[in-house]
Amino acid sequence: MRKKIRWFFIKGLTREAEHWNQFIDQFLVAFPEVETQQIDLPGSGQLHSQRAPLLMKHVVESIESRIQLEPESYDNYVFAASMGAMAAYKWIHRNPGAFKAAILVNTSMSVVCKPYERFNFRMIKFFPKIIGHYKSYAFRESFIFDATHANKEDRQHVLEQWVDIQRRKPISLWNSISQLISSALFYHPETSKIPILLMRGMGDELVNPSCSEKLKDVWKTELVTHPSGGHNLMHDDPQWVLTHVKQFLASHPSRAT
Repeated sequence: MRKKIRWFFIKGLTREAEHWNQFIDQFLVAFPEVETQQIDLPGSGQLHSQRAPLLMKHVVESIESRIQLEPESYDNYVFAASMGAMAAYKWIHRNPGAFKAAILVNTSMSVVCKPYERFNFRMIKFFPKIIGHYKSYAFRESFIFDATHANKEDRQHVLEQWVDIQRRKPISLWNSISQLISSALFYHPETSKIPILLMRGMGDELVNPSCSEKLKDVWKTELVTHPSGGHNLMHDDPQWVLTHVKQFLASHPSRAT
Protein backbone atom coordinates (compact mmCIF):
# COMPACT_ATOMS: atom_id res chain seq x y z
CA MET A 1 0.00 0.00 0.00
CA ARG A 2 1.28 3.44 -0.91
CA LYS A 3 2.42 5.51 2.03
CA LYS A 4 0.70 8.72 3.01
CA ILE A 5 2.66 11.97 2.71
CA ARG A 6 2.89 14.11 5.82
CA TRP A 7 4.49 17.50 6.35
CA PHE A 8 5.34 18.80 9.81
CA PHE A 9 5.55 22.58 10.29
CA ILE A 10 7.57 24.18 13.10
CA LYS A 11 7.78 27.93 13.71
CA GLY A 12 10.54 29.82 15.48
CA LEU A 13 11.33 31.78 18.64
CA THR A 14 8.18 32.80 20.60
CA ARG A 15 6.00 31.77 17.65
CA GLU A 16 3.43 28.95 17.43
CA ALA A 17 1.14 27.03 15.06
CA GLU A 18 -1.27 29.93 14.49
CA HIS A 19 1.58 32.19 13.37
CA TRP A 20 1.73 30.33 10.06
CA ASN A 21 -1.30 32.48 9.21
CA GLN A 22 -2.38 31.68 5.63
CA PHE A 23 0.71 29.71 4.60
CA ILE A 24 -0.59 26.26 5.51
CA ASP A 25 -3.70 26.81 3.37
CA GLN A 26 -1.49 28.03 0.53
CA PHE A 27 0.74 24.98 0.95
CA LEU A 28 -2.27 22.65 0.72
CA VAL A 29 -3.40 24.34 -2.48
CA ALA A 30 0.03 23.62 -3.96
CA PHE A 31 0.15 20.08 -2.51
CA PRO A 32 -3.48 18.98 -2.08
CA GLU A 33 -2.76 15.30 -1.38
CA VAL A 34 -0.54 15.76 1.65
CA GLU A 35 -1.37 15.80 5.33
CA THR A 36 -0.05 18.64 7.48
CA GLN A 37 0.62 18.91 11.19
CA GLN A 38 1.81 22.02 13.00
CA ILE A 39 4.03 21.48 16.02
CA ASP A 40 4.32 23.91 18.91
CA LEU A 41 7.64 24.29 20.67
CA PRO A 42 7.51 23.85 24.46
CA GLY A 43 6.56 27.16 26.06
CA SER A 44 4.57 28.34 23.03
CA GLY A 45 1.06 27.89 21.67
CA GLN A 46 -0.85 25.02 23.23
CA LEU A 47 2.20 24.45 25.45
CA HIS A 48 2.45 28.04 26.69
CA SER A 49 1.91 26.97 30.31
CA GLN A 50 4.92 24.61 30.18
CA ARG A 51 8.45 25.66 31.08
CA ALA A 52 10.53 25.96 27.93
CA PRO A 53 13.80 23.99 28.23
CA LEU A 54 17.22 25.60 27.96
CA LEU A 55 18.70 22.95 25.64
CA MET A 56 17.61 22.06 22.11
CA LYS A 57 17.96 18.38 23.00
CA HIS A 58 15.10 18.74 25.46
CA VAL A 59 13.06 20.76 22.98
CA VAL A 60 13.30 17.84 20.56
CA GLU A 61 12.50 15.34 23.30
CA SER A 62 9.27 17.27 23.87
CA ILE A 63 8.43 16.97 20.18
CA GLU A 64 9.22 13.25 20.16
CA SER A 65 6.97 12.66 23.16
CA ARG A 66 4.02 14.10 21.22
CA ILE A 67 4.60 12.91 17.64
CA GLN A 68 4.48 9.38 16.28
CA LEU A 69 6.50 9.34 13.06
CA GLU A 70 5.27 5.93 11.81
CA PRO A 71 7.69 5.70 8.84
CA GLU A 72 6.12 2.40 7.82
CA SER A 73 2.90 4.32 7.05
CA TYR A 74 4.11 7.85 6.25
CA ASP A 75 6.66 9.60 4.10
CA ASN A 76 7.56 12.37 6.56
CA TYR A 77 8.79 15.84 5.61
CA VAL A 78 9.56 18.92 7.67
CA PHE A 79 9.12 22.61 6.90
CA ALA A 80 10.62 24.72 9.67
CA ALA A 81 11.84 28.26 10.25
CA SER A 82 14.46 29.91 12.45
CA MET A 83 14.52 28.20 15.89
CA GLY A 84 12.05 25.65 14.56
CA ALA A 85 14.58 24.71 11.89
CA MET A 86 17.22 24.08 14.56
CA ALA A 87 14.86 21.74 16.39
CA ALA A 88 13.90 20.07 13.11
CA TYR A 89 17.51 19.37 12.14
CA LYS A 90 18.26 17.71 15.46
CA TRP A 91 14.94 15.83 15.32
CA ILE A 92 15.80 14.45 11.89
CA HIS A 93 19.22 13.25 13.06
CA ARG A 94 17.78 11.56 16.14
CA ASN A 95 15.42 9.54 13.94
CA PRO A 96 17.40 8.14 11.00
CA GLY A 97 15.25 6.78 8.21
CA ALA A 98 12.09 8.46 9.48
CA PHE A 99 12.21 11.56 7.23
CA LYS A 100 12.45 11.99 3.47
CA ALA A 101 13.45 15.65 3.15
CA ALA A 102 13.20 19.05 4.81
CA ILE A 103 12.89 22.76 4.08
CA LEU A 104 14.67 25.00 6.60
CA VAL A 105 14.21 28.77 6.44
CA ASN A 106 16.46 31.59 7.72
CA THR A 107 18.18 29.60 10.45
CA SER A 108 21.63 29.57 12.07
CA MET A 109 23.98 27.67 14.38
CA SER A 110 26.49 28.58 17.08
CA VAL A 111 30.26 28.33 16.46
CA VAL A 112 29.75 28.21 12.68
CA CYS A 113 27.93 31.55 12.73
CA LYS A 114 29.13 34.53 14.76
CA PRO A 115 26.81 35.83 17.52
CA TYR A 116 26.31 39.13 15.68
CA GLU A 117 25.36 37.17 12.55
CA ARG A 118 22.85 34.97 14.37
CA PHE A 119 21.12 37.96 15.94
CA ASN A 120 21.17 41.56 14.76
CA PHE A 121 22.79 43.40 17.68
CA ARG A 122 21.00 46.60 16.67
CA MET A 123 17.87 45.00 18.15
CA ILE A 124 19.41 44.84 21.64
CA LYS A 125 18.75 48.51 22.34
CA PHE A 126 15.02 47.75 22.22
CA PHE A 127 15.19 44.95 24.82
CA PRO A 128 14.75 47.08 27.95
CA LYS A 129 11.61 48.64 26.52
CA ILE A 130 10.26 45.25 25.38
CA ILE A 131 10.87 43.73 28.81
CA GLY A 132 9.37 46.75 30.52
CA HIS A 133 6.26 46.53 28.34
CA TYR A 134 6.27 42.74 27.97
CA LYS A 135 2.57 42.38 28.70
CA SER A 136 1.70 45.08 26.20
CA TYR A 137 0.97 42.57 23.46
CA ALA A 138 0.41 45.22 20.80
CA PHE A 139 3.82 46.82 21.43
CA ARG A 140 5.70 43.51 21.59
CA GLU A 141 4.04 41.95 18.55
CA SER A 142 4.53 45.15 16.54
CA PHE A 143 8.25 45.00 17.25
CA ILE A 144 8.42 41.33 16.22
CA PHE A 145 6.47 41.96 13.02
CA ASP A 146 8.66 44.87 11.96
CA ALA A 147 11.85 42.91 12.71
CA THR A 148 10.80 39.83 10.74
CA HIS A 149 8.84 41.12 7.72
CA ALA A 150 9.90 42.93 4.57
CA ASN A 151 6.36 42.94 3.17
CA LYS A 152 4.28 45.10 5.52
CA GLU A 153 1.17 45.58 3.38
CA ASP A 154 -1.13 43.66 5.74
CA ARG A 155 0.66 44.71 8.93
CA GLN A 156 -2.41 45.86 10.85
CA HIS A 157 -4.47 42.79 9.99
CA VAL A 158 -1.69 40.39 10.98
CA LEU A 159 -1.01 42.27 14.21
CA GLU A 160 -4.64 42.01 15.23
CA GLN A 161 -4.39 38.24 14.79
CA TRP A 162 -1.12 38.05 16.71
CA VAL A 163 -2.39 40.11 19.63
CA ASP A 164 -5.41 37.84 19.84
CA ILE A 165 -3.12 34.80 19.92
CA GLN A 166 -1.19 36.29 22.84
CA ARG A 167 -4.36 37.05 24.75
CA ARG A 168 -5.45 33.43 24.44
CA LYS A 169 -2.05 31.71 24.71
CA PRO A 170 0.49 34.16 26.14
CA ILE A 171 4.15 33.19 26.08
CA SER A 172 5.83 34.18 29.34
CA LEU A 173 8.97 36.27 29.57
CA TRP A 174 10.76 33.28 31.09
CA ASN A 175 9.81 31.06 28.16
CA SER A 176 10.87 33.69 25.64
CA ILE A 177 14.29 33.93 27.32
CA SER A 178 14.58 30.13 27.60
CA GLN A 179 13.84 29.69 23.89
CA LEU A 180 16.41 32.37 23.09
CA ILE A 181 19.02 30.54 25.19
CA SER A 182 18.32 27.14 23.61
CA SER A 183 18.62 28.74 20.17
CA ALA A 184 21.85 30.52 21.10
CA LEU A 185 23.41 27.25 22.32
CA PHE A 186 22.33 25.19 19.31
CA TYR A 187 25.25 23.40 17.67
CA HIS A 188 24.82 20.40 15.40
CA PRO A 189 27.55 20.26 12.73
CA GLU A 190 26.86 16.74 11.43
CA THR A 191 26.27 16.55 7.69
CA SER A 192 22.67 16.11 6.59
CA LYS A 193 21.59 12.53 5.92
CA ILE A 194 18.55 13.50 3.84
CA PRO A 195 17.94 16.09 1.10
CA ILE A 196 17.55 19.50 2.71
CA LEU A 197 16.79 22.83 1.09
CA LEU A 198 17.84 25.95 2.96
CA MET A 199 16.01 29.17 2.15
CA ARG A 200 17.16 32.66 3.03
CA GLY A 201 15.94 36.20 2.44
CA MET A 202 18.49 38.91 1.74
CA GLY A 203 16.15 41.36 3.48
CA ASP A 204 16.32 39.42 6.78
CA GLU A 205 16.96 42.05 9.48
CA LEU A 206 17.05 39.52 12.33
CA VAL A 207 19.45 36.78 11.15
CA ASN A 208 22.27 37.59 8.75
CA PRO A 209 21.73 35.76 5.43
CA SER A 210 25.38 34.67 5.55
CA CYS A 211 24.39 32.11 8.19
CA SER A 212 22.51 30.05 5.60
CA GLU A 213 25.54 30.09 3.30
CA LYS A 214 27.72 28.75 6.11
CA LEU A 215 25.19 26.06 7.03
CA LYS A 216 25.01 24.97 3.40
CA ASP A 217 28.75 24.28 3.46
CA VAL A 218 28.70 22.50 6.83
CA TRP A 219 25.52 20.48 6.37
CA LYS A 220 26.08 19.85 2.62
CA THR A 221 22.62 21.05 1.65
CA GLU A 222 21.07 23.06 -1.16
CA LEU A 223 20.35 26.79 -0.79
CA VAL A 224 18.04 29.24 -2.53
CA THR A 225 18.03 32.99 -1.96
CA HIS A 226 15.19 35.48 -2.12
CA PRO A 227 16.61 38.88 -3.18
CA SER A 228 14.54 40.97 -0.78
CA GLY A 229 12.45 38.74 1.52
CA GLY A 230 12.69 39.09 5.29
CA HIS A 231 12.96 36.61 8.14
CA ASN A 232 9.37 35.43 7.60
CA LEU A 233 9.73 34.48 3.95
CA MET A 234 6.50 32.50 4.08
CA HIS A 235 4.60 35.73 4.62
CA ASP A 236 6.70 38.01 2.43
CA ASP A 237 6.53 35.87 -0.73
CA PRO A 238 4.65 32.58 -0.25
CA GLN A 239 4.47 31.79 -3.96
CA TRP A 240 8.24 32.10 -4.31
CA VAL A 241 8.64 29.70 -1.38
CA LEU A 242 6.16 27.18 -2.81
CA THR A 243 7.73 27.33 -6.26
CA HIS A 244 11.10 26.41 -4.80
CA VAL A 245 9.61 23.64 -2.68
CA LYS A 246 8.13 22.14 -5.87
CA GLN A 247 11.44 22.45 -7.73
CA PHE A 248 13.35 20.90 -4.85
CA LEU A 249 11.00 17.91 -4.60
CA ALA A 250 11.07 17.46 -8.38
CA SER A 251 14.88 17.32 -8.25
CA HIS A 252 14.61 14.34 -5.91
CA PRO A 253 12.24 12.07 -7.88
CA SER A 254 12.70 9.16 -5.49
CA ARG A 255 10.89 11.25 -2.89
CA ALA A 256 7.12 11.33 -2.77
CA THR A 257 5.51 14.63 -3.78
